Parts: sequence; C-alpha cells; structure tokens
Amino acid sequence: MKDTYISTVVGPSNPGIIKALAQTTRDHGGEWLASRVVKLDGQLSALMKVSIEQENVAPLRTALAQQFTEYHFFYSPAVNPTHERTHSVDLEVDCKDREGLTRDISNILYNLDLTVENLEFNRFPVSSFGEAVFSAKLTVGVPEGMSAKAVADEIEAIVDDMRVNVV
Repeated sequence: MKDTYISTVVGPSNPGIIKALAQTTRDHGGEWLASRVVKLDGQLSALMKVSIEQENVAPLRTALAQQFTEYHFFYSPAVNPTHERTHSVDLEVDCKDREGLTRDISNILYNLDLTVENLEFNRFPVSSFGEAVFSAKLTVGVPEGMSAKAVADEIEAIVDDMRVNVV
C-alpha cells in the first residue's frame, strides 16, 4: 500500500542537492508528486509530496538522514484538500514602501477567504527617490464567482499609489 506525505528539507543550498534528494527517493521506490523549492541567501527550503510503498518509508527517511547530514528533514501527512472549485490568479503588486504592507495584504487575503498558493514579498531601496519600493508576487486560489479584478481592486485600495496587475 502506498503512503503519501509531505517532506520538508532545510539546509544549505548546495549545487545538485535537489537532484541528489530526488535520486535517493527513487532509489527507495518513491516518487515526488509535487515539489516547491525556495533559495535565499545560500539557504534552501524544499517541500516535496512523496508517494512511496509503506514498507519503504522508514528506510528512505533513514537514508536521507545518513546521506544528507547538513540538512534537517520534517515529515507531515499529506492532507487531501477540499475540492472547492477555485481558479489560480497571479498578481504583481508594486508601491512605495511603508510599514505594515505585508500585514495589510495578508489580512485582505484572509478576509476574502482566498487560498494562498505562493507569496513573495521584497523591498528595494531606490536611491534616486530616497525611498524604498515594495514589490510582491502572489498566486492565490480564488473561489468560482469571484473575479481576479475584484481581488486586485481590494488590494489596490490599501494605499493610493499601489498598482496591482493581474498576470
């Protein structure tokens, strides 16, 4: 019988690490059904949805811990998401930076009951303006019947100079 779980890996972003992790999983009869990898300042965080025969779970986890000693592994059961009908919407947000923007955007997403699929927030100093610029890329699951424009309009209402583009 197959077991499906989420494996989270955290550690240094070394060349070839993702390929090596995937190969070790395959060597134990497993496969990745989905994966997400984030790299930041020489560090890596990866999520993999692993499908593997139950009798191979413990040997795989042991092999990963022994072969990749610089990395921390965490395991969680895969939860089947509810099948509420949604569609993914990609948004790009830009404006002059100010305190609380990330919180304000997160509150809107929460209040609209949107599923956050991906969030990336950045702040960039712009020396010619003497200020910082806030930039975000988001992918959210929007319920059927709610338009991407409605979501963009809600976020744009946070501050006057905010631009939200539906990608």
